[in-house]
Amino acid sequence: MICLYEGGIIALLVALTIGLVGGLLNKLFQMHTGVQFMGYYVAALTVPAITALFA
Repeated sequence: MICLYEGGIIALLVALTIGLVGGLLNKLFQMHTGVQFMGYYVAALTVPAITALFA
């Protein structure tokens, strides 16, 4: 509900997509949620840094 209020329908779709992908990674590849969290955490820090390098 918060993502819908703050970011609109796009944020809701992003949240659902991340949830579905995380669930599939957990079920199909037995990837622990801690590993997924660290991947999301690092991506939030490195993607802006990498895009700034190429801009």
